[in-house]
Amino acid sequence: MKRLLVLLVIAAVAVPAFSFDPSRHNGHRIAVLQAPIYNGGEYEDRIATSVRRELVRELRARGFDAVDARMSYEELQRRRQSSADLYVEIAPADVYARPTGGVTVRTRRVAVDVAIVVSRVAAELRLYDGGTLDLIEKRHLRRENVTVVPTDIGVGTYRMAVWFALPLVEYVRYRSAVGAVVRDAATVIVSGR
Repeated sequence: MKRLLVLLVIAAVAVPAFSFDPSRHNGHRIAVLQAPIYNGGEYEDRIATSVRRELVRELRARGFDAVDARMSYEELQRRRQSSADLYVEIAPADVYARPTGGVTVRTRRVAVDVAIVVSRVAAELRLYDGGTLDLIEKRHLRRENVTVVPTDIGVGTYRMAVWFALPLVEYVRYRSAVGAVVRDAATVIVSGR
């Protein structure tokens, strides 16, 4: 009888222990809110969208059930329908990229302008309780990045040339700084859960 009781106790403890997966955080649904855009700039809007998408991806990689809420905090307050345990908002505080130097590399018919660009992404991370929608925590995040990027390309001869700006460069300038801010935000969120 004692052996049967001991076996039942071991089974009762062992089965839940082996089914526990520490990489999954069940019950922790995190919704990432759309950030308010204060000045409505095109680059700020792109950065905010990029940060939101990357934060959802980063939280999922860390084992959380993260989703894009597809609404702002103001919309969430009006609806009053909470579907997450935690709401996260990253409000852009400052986004800029400034060339600090550059050089033009020329061949006979092609020239490329290359610049050293300092880019900075600063944001305010806000965490809201899913049940009450009250602000739980607020943190300021900031990252700078220095990159060497081509900014323009010119084609032509000595007497006449045509120059083209490289639009992809604007995105590349912020990419590394955005990634660092997202990782910092995910660390803050994970440490608080």
